Order: sequence, then C-alpha cells, then structure tokens
Amino acid sequence: MRDAPMNLQRPELIYDCRHELAEGPVWHQGYLWWVNIMAGELHRLESSGGAHESRRLGGHLGCAVPAADGRWVLAHKRGLAFFDWNTGQLEQIAEPEASLRGNRFNDGKCDPAGRLWAGTMSCALKANAGSLYRLDASLNIQRMLDGVTVSNGLAWSADGRTMYYTETLTHRVDALNFDPRIGAISGRRTLADIPAEAGAPDGMAIDVNDNLWVALWGGSSLVCFNGRTGVALARVELPVSQPSSAPLADRTSTSFSSPAHGRA
Repeated sequence: MRDAPMNLQRPELIYDCRHELAEGPVWHQGYLWWVNIMAGELHRLESSGGAHESRRLGGHLGCAVPAADGRWVLAHKRGLAFFDWNTGQLEQIAEPEASLRGNRFNDGKCDPAGRLWAGTMSCALKANAGSLYRLDASLNIQRMLDGVTVSNGLAWSADGRTMYYTETLTHRVDALNFDPRIGAISGRRTLADIPAEAGAPDGMAIDVNDNLWVALWGGSSLVCFNGRTGVALARVELPVSQPSSAPLADRTSTSFSSPAHGRA
C-alpha cells in the first residue's frame, strides 16, 4: 500500500462508549446501531438527539443486521438467531459450528439481495479454524469459505459483480467474483496489500463512488481504496489505536430478507 494522501477532515466523537470491542456499525431507521462483542450487547444511538439504549444478550455477539420483518439477525455466540429489540425474544436459526466450542462469530453483513454473510474465528486465534457462511432468505445456511483465521469486513460493488472481503491476518483486502442471482463466489484475489506496520484490515464499508473505507486495527486510521484498482486514495487519522470498522453510511447496506419477506 503506497502512502495515501491525508484527508483533512477530522473525526468527531459522538458517543464515548468505552467498549472493550465495538464492531459492526449500521445506520438504520434514524439510529446508529453496533455491537459490543465481548459483552454480548446490541446498542443504538439516536442520530438526532443522541439518546442511547442497549440490550444485553451475554456471550459473544459478533454482528447484528436488521431483518425485513422488523427483527434483527444476530451472529450470537456460535450461532445465528432472530432477535426482537422490543420484546427481547431470541429465536435460534442455526448453529453451524456447534462442535467447535473454541470458535465464535465475528463480523457480518447482508449482500444487496438480502442474504446474510457472517464469518467465524477461533477465540484463541488458531490459524485456519474459521469459515465464512451465507444465510439465505429460506434460512438455509452454507459454508462459502473455509480455512479462515479472522473473518472480517464485507462489501459489494455497485454492479453487484464483485464482493470485497478482509481476512484480517492476511493483511489484504480481497476481491471475489460475485453472482448476485444465486450468491456464488469465485476467483478470490488480492485488491490491496497492507503492510504490517500500517495496521491490519478490519471492518469496511463502500461509498457511492465504489471506494472502500477500511479500518486499520492497530493503525489508528481509516484508509480509502479505489474498489477497482486498489489504489489508496485517502487516510483519516483517528485518536484511537484499534478502530474496528468504518461507520459511514454503507452504500450496499441492506436488511436481511427474512422468510416472510423473501425475494423470488
């Protein structure tokens, strides 16, 4: 990664949450939502008045995405579940790694068709112990990648033909061919290499210009990459050492297409 030009915009603190491991910011219905992974909490912050609320589920909570039926889909502990914010009801969907007690879910996101992609990792950072899964509207879950160490950020190009993926310890941002009709992936390749001294790629988001904003864990910054060439376009310095994601309005952010709202 060549040195990116500095972005002169200074980040502004909007809520001092002091979490051990915050992740997965989602803008939804006038709120900023995120998870506190190690405490198993789902949080929301009102974008206008700044009112804050949270729900504690316990265990590890890797990510949360809104569902079309008004609930949330959580990558909770080792499984996936629906969660009702208002009632607190939790409904298990699948537990694909029930036998892997040392694993947990990490980051996840829905593709433009409303399928949830979420990855796992070993809590002890055991190499190649995790996988990347896809949950369809039918609630069928498939393993899409295996041999993953720390599954992390996801994004999709505007034409729906490219999926972007960060597996943190590879120090790469990867691109994959994506079939938007059936959600198949192929042709994984490196889009951008990130030197170890710059930090490790974590969560990311894509903007209206198909540029990727990647949080550099241990690098105190967000870096913007051209989604077609991988060239670093800008860097935003942050007053924290371990940013985990890019909390901008992700262009491809969408709700999970739950069974009652499935798409043909």
